[in-house]
Amino acid sequence: LAPPKITYEFGDGVDTFAGHDENGRIIVAEFPSGLRVLNTYVPMNGWSEEKNFGRRRAWDARMLAFASRAKEEGRDFVWLGDLNVAHQDCD
Repeated sequence: LAPPKITYEFGDGVDTFAGHDENGRIIVAEFPSGLRVLNTYVPMNGWSEEKNFGRRRAWDARMLAFASRAKEEGRDFVWLGDLNVAHQDCD
């Protein structure tokens, strides 16, 4: 079953797909039932706060806003993808 609507943004007007944004990518598939399937590549936090910490925190804030809007709208979503949460390479 192909979803009738696919978007590449959090719904905040910032396209995260263009040019494979290094700050993370998102694909949202919306189905007639209202279910959304969210696939993300979350930017790495890395080990250097100067380089990556700020952009990761900005991305996290956008993701939280997306989830909050979904909750307010009473819409379910499934979140999957590369969340970049492992603290060691071997994880």
